[in-house]
Amino acid sequence: YREALGGLYLIRFIRKHFWLCLFRPFKARHTYLEIQKRISDAQGQTWIHGVGDKEEDVFQPVSHSEGHTLIIGTTGSGKTRCFDLLISQAILRDETVFIIDPKGDRDLRDKAKRACEMLGRGDKFLSFHPAHPKESIRINLLANWTRPSEIADRIASLIPSASESDPFKNFAFGALNAICNGLCNVYRNPTLKNLKHYLAGTGSGAVSGLVVDALNSYLRRTKPEKVQELETFIATQKKHDSESLALALVEYYQAHGPHDPDIDDLVSMFTHNKEHFGKMITSLLPILSMLTSGVLGDMLSPPESIEEKQKNTWRDTNDLIAWNHVVYVGLDSLSDPMVGSAIGALFLSDLACVAGARYNFEGLEPEVETASRTVNIFVDEAAEVVNAPFLQILNKGRGAHLKLFVATQTLSDFVSRMGSKDRAYQLLGNLNNRICLRCIDTETQNFVADSLPKTKVMSIQRTQGLSTTVHEPVPRGGSLGERMAEEEVPLFLPQLLGMLPNLEFIASLSGGHIYKGRYPLILKDKSEYKA
Repeated sequence: YREALGGLYLIRFIRKHFWLCLFRPFKARHTYLEIQKRISDAQGQTWIHGVGDKEEDVFQPVSHSEGHTLIIGTTGSGKTRCFDLLISQAILRDETVFIIDPKGDRDLRDKAKRACEMLGRGDKFLSFHPAHPKESIRINLLANWTRPSEIADRIASLIPSASESDPFKNFAFGALNAICNGLCNVYRNPTLKNLKHYLAGTGSGAVSGLVVDALNSYLRRTKPEKVQELETFIATQKKHDSESLALALVEYYQAHGPHDPDIDDLVSMFTHNKEHFGKMITSLLPILSMLTSGVLGDMLSPPESIEEKQKNTWRDTNDLIAWNHVVYVGLDSLSDPMVGSAIGALFLSDLACVAGARYNFEGLEPEVETASRTVNIFVDEAAEVVNAPFLQILNKGRGAHLKLFVATQTLSDFVSRMGSKDRAYQLLGNLNNRICLRCIDTETQNFVADSLPKTKVMSIQRTQGLSTTVHEPVPRGGSLGERMAEEEVPLFLPQLLGMLPNLEFIASLSGGHIYKGRYPLILKDKSEYKA
């Protein structure tokens, strides 16, 4: 079997299993054939890993992973298995874990759950998946915010646009901001459902009830001495419909004041031309409709009444961190990519808001013990959910103790999503640790290889010559020369990245430490031998 794995491996095998070969040669032969079959069935070129006489475990200080980690690899190269190992280690360290998986890989979810159960944290595992509502938690992705404009911004960012100055996107932000301010004025929490209700019903007068409540509440707070006059005015107008009452209150507000920018925005939206308003939000309404329809709407939008809310437990990202949960979020992007992308983006936006709060208030509230807890965020197929808050977490998440592990197949995924190579490289520049498994995209291969340092190779050039003349063909003299030259070459050729076997990688960790490694193969049967 020398031809199969090479003479060097055969010698190593005999040394390692000397007594097995001596006393049980048939068992040794069977084991060797099993290893041969496992290696021959593997993808890639196994000789790439054949450097050195032995393998050593690779360790990285946990603090070094705070610079975030990029994992690159084509389909089937081992990204999910890499996540398995990193997630299990984070669970073992008793840290909070969020897993955002656009594909909805059930195997990844089950392994994270099993790791929690084996380590005594089974009650801390939670999952969310639009296709499995009975197994999923209910989560409010608009629960954490400091200013109402944050909610408007995270929803408006879901609108696909070619530039930041898109008039439809900016108009949608203004409308959302006005409704959020109106809801806050009457002490109601914005949810996906009530935002969609007021936006979709603006032309039919559905928002008039919010205008009446907001103006009534505002005028009572700012002019307590005229409450009686206000009540009398409202009583005389109640015989009309809600839109007429709202228009009358708008006239009263504009005549008596005092004026407030937030109320002015709500009034401006209410009095806007209904036909033009409907055209300007045509790109926003489909997104809100998808996020609020059917069972998904019940999973993402909590009811406003306390009685209804008490029927189910509602979560938000801040609570999940406070209770140190391990949360798997399947986006089901294969079935509905637009909804999956929107849920993932909202989830990251909410986490960015929590990170901002931890940044701002850490140390100011000693009773809050979760401010320094490490939060690990694993994002598979990250290009599908990348947005501005995602970049903010990369830029500033370290100070809030957030660590991202970002997986993608190619750099082109980020370029396509972000609209330009410069913006994609801006994102990649925030990922200090890079692990590259097999990738077949040429641009990605060059990006990884160029980030590695060059190395120098010594070469020996030998020359020889004989001296003859035309009249005397027999050599009369000769020369021999030898010269040593030093040449700078790539440390790892880009083309070899497309030939790596499954689970093998090139990594740049902890500020430039370069490794050629492979992930451990964990076999179920203890009697089997590792390849």
